[in-house]
Amino acid sequence: MKTTRLINFGLLGLAGLAVNGCGGSGGTAPHAEVEFVYVSTFGALQQFRVSSTGQLVPLSPATVPTPSSAGVAATSDSKYMYVTNEADNSVSQFSIGADGTLTSIGANVPTGQEPLSVVISPDDKFVYVVNDADSNISEYSIGLTGLLTPLATPTIPASHDAFQAGISPNGKYLYVACNTGNKLNGYSIGVDGQLTALAVPTYNIGAPYAAVFSPDGTRLSVPVNNTSITTYTVLSDGSLGAPISTPTTNAQPLGFTYSINGQFAYASCFEGGVAGTQVSQYSVVNGNLVPLTPASATAG
Repeated sequence: MKTTRLINFGLLGLAGLAVNGCGGSGGTAPHAEVEFVYVSTFGALQQFRVSSTGQLVPLSPATVPTPSSAGVAATSDSKYMYVTNEADNSVSQFSIGADGTLTSIGANVPTGQEPLSVVISPDDKFVYVVNDADSNISEYSIGLTGLLTPLATPTIPASHDAFQAGISPNGKYLYVACNTGNKLNGYSIGVDGQLTALAVPTYNIGAPYAAVFSPDGTRLSVPVNNTSITTYTVLSDGSLGAPISTPTTNAQPLGFTYSINGQFAYASCFEGGVAGTQVSQYSVVNGNLVPLTPASATAG
């Protein structure tokens, strides 16, 4: 038996895969957790394993060619990975080996124009690709061999500049952050994977970069381009309650993530890629973000 978790670091093309396997007599002897990290560099996907000391060690091969990789997502059973190709208007399909290496399983699948991000339903049945230039979402089912097939309604509209999407842990709802469109779009997910706009389909918000559900699904946090994280309560019908804004340490928080247990959260800020970029850090108290002391950590 093995369990998998995909760790997204708030950037479109950086993701980590952690696999915890059990084996031995009667399946009771645990193996050490093995972690892999994948980085898209527009023309290739770099693949690494994480050593016992935390160092990234290139796999063999160290890179997997892609037309123009951007977003990365893997199924929760660690079998398949999907990578959007922004300039090629397609999504690449890979199987994930036991050693973390990726192998192409079929031709690239067409998407809309400028596909940026990709997300997978928690039950590993459906894939959604956010197409920035077309302002829509492509919808696919995942076959038994990992190959993607467009749904009966292959795309659904989104607001201008659709950027990144997030799916609730229960697999019922999907939200898309539309950056220069200054909107959040909300959808329900049907049993057939089809997206349907919620009764309240759109929320006005200034330049959102991502839509991130808390692990328990009760909150939706959105990094926005005004040095803050906006957090909503997720109501029982998937709609959002009144927003609460929490400041970040620096401007342009591009990425946001919760810890696995939901007790902490982190926001990455864009500072031109220079050394000393700040990562805001929070504890989560009754669903609210409370800055830790110190309120940020310095990245390399």
